[in-house]
Amino acid sequence: MGLQFGSRWLLNIFLLTSLGDKDFGIFAFIYSIANFSIAILPFGSQTFLIKSGNNPEKAKLIFQQSLASSYLLFCIAIVFFYLIDLFIDQPYGQLLYLGIILGFFFSINTIVFTYLKALGSFKFDLLINLIFSLLIGVIIGLTFIDYPINIAFYFYALIFINFFTTFLCFLLSKDISANDLIESIHFKDINIFRSLNERGYYGFQDILTATFVQGGMLIMPLLISEELYGKYRGILLITAPFALINVAVSQVLLQNITGKSLEEIKSFFHKLQLISIPALLLILCSLFYFRETILKIISKISLTEETQVAFIIISLMILFSFIYSGYEMVIVALNRQKYRFWIMFLGAITNIISIYLLLPKYGLIGALLTNLISSVIVVISMAYIAEKFFRKQTSI
Repeated sequence: MGLQFGSRWLLNIFLLTSLGDKDFGIFAFIYSIANFSIAILPFGSQTFLIKSGNNPEKAKLIFQQSLASSYLLFCIAIVFFYLIDLFIDQPYGQLLYLGIILGFFFSINTIVFTYLKALGSFKFDLLINLIFSLLIGVIIGLTFIDYPINIAFYFYALIFINFFTTFLCFLLSKDISANDLIESIHFKDINIFRSLNERGYYGFQDILTATFVQGGMLIMPLLISEELYGKYRGILLITAPFALINVAVSQVLLQNITGKSLEEIKSFFHKLQLISIPALLLILCSLFYFRETILKIISKISLTEETQVAFIIISLMILFSFIYSGYEMVIVALNRQKYRFWIMFLGAITNIISIYLLLPKYGLIGALLTNLISSVIVVISMAYIAEKFFRKQTSI
């Protein structure tokens, strides 16, 4: 995770420097389409693969079904984008198609790596991710030396890297083979449509979560200039490393509370909060002290009254996102998935409404506030549900 995340994060920082706000805004928008595809094309496959890790035969069938669902949904997406291109005068041209193609390979990689993790093939997974990071490093090197390349080049390069690493997985791994690809196109034999129906809840949950996290990024370019959008995505790069921390802490939390009694869940979760939240606040205070340097190095902008307010909003977003991810794991461990679904739905709707209300009037600050407001709504809702359940069960 560190290799994949770190290499992509550094690439975005160098691209912001190389392309400038306007072109980086275009790149970031198309890249968001690719990231959003990861929630749609696998359609809940990750959860099913992880759960089936103790049954290799079942895991292989789910792996083949997951590949097949990505093929099917990718074809539907291509037709959808073609219709958009046919009836709507859009300014991005072939970049739209490159975005969805990159999203397809992102999805295949996600399915492959999740399957390898489910089978415990961590060393091979690490090796492939090391190769992936080295190839991203080549692109960063070309950007660093001001090699004359355009936005489309980066997408072609990312598509090649993801295709190549997937090819290496099927070529070198003892757990997957070309036969899995052949079986995955036999929709009837592997019951692909029944599989999609079984994964429906998890698939729509992933899409809803992606709408909460990524949906606003797909709407904003319709309301603000590409330069402002690029500036907004640039300052969001500051939050990116903390997403990795959220995932790591959440996995540790979920591992320690799954299958435990209510009292054990409550005790471990609250102890973890007492340690992690003060530590995070200390880190955020340190970041604020060095805010001018951080804004220049990562976001490529100077410290002004506006960017200082933006930095404060960013810090609050990091804090609330961390708290939200913890409560989300508690709700999962308590098997209260339906509450999580409706809370994410509320967060997504709040995010979309706040975009239309705040963005045209408040620019960069309004764009960041849309993320903060929806995060606060989600945190309050999840904390209320989890703590209420703790109190209710404790009183019983």
